[in-house]
Amino acid sequence: MADWRNKTRNGGMSTEEMLDQENQMRVGGLASKVSLLKGIALDIEGESKSSNRYLDGVAGDFGSSEGLLSGSMNRLSNMVSSGKGNRKVMCYIILGLVLLFVVFYYFIMRITGGRGGRVEDFVLPNHTETLMLGASQNSSSAHTHPT
Repeated sequence: MADWRNKTRNGGMSTEEMLDQENQMRVGGLASKVSLLKGIALDIEGESKSSNRYLDGVAGDFGSSEGLLSGSMNRLSNMVSSGKGNRKVMCYIILGLVLLFVVFYYFIMRITGGRGGRVEDFVLPNHTETLMLGASQNSSSAHTHPT
C-alpha cells in the first residue's frame, strides 16, 4: 500500500495521484479476473449446451428402442397366446437360440485355446511370473518378488 501521510515521499506524488494510481492497478486486476470468470462462464455454457444436445439424442435413441422392444414383446405375447401351432414354432426358436449359444461358446473356446480368459493366465505388467489366484493354488508354492 502507498504511504498517504507525506506528500513529499513517493517521488513527490500527491495523495490523490497515489490513490488514483492504486485504484488503476486494482481496476486492472479486477478486469483480468472478470474476463477470466467470463471465459469460464462461456465455457460452462458451451459445455452445458453440448451436453443437452447429446442427452436429447440419447433420449431419441431410447425412444426408438422402446418402440422396437414393445413391438417385439407384443408379437411374442401374441405368439404365445395363439395356440399349439405357434408353440411348435416357439420351441424351434428356443432350440435355435440354445444351439447358437453352444456354437458361439465352442468358437470362443477354440479361439482362446480353452483358457476362457481365467485370471491365472494373465501376466503382471512388471513381473515375469503369472498371477496365481483361486482355490487351485498350491500352498507349497512360494512366489519371489523382485525388490
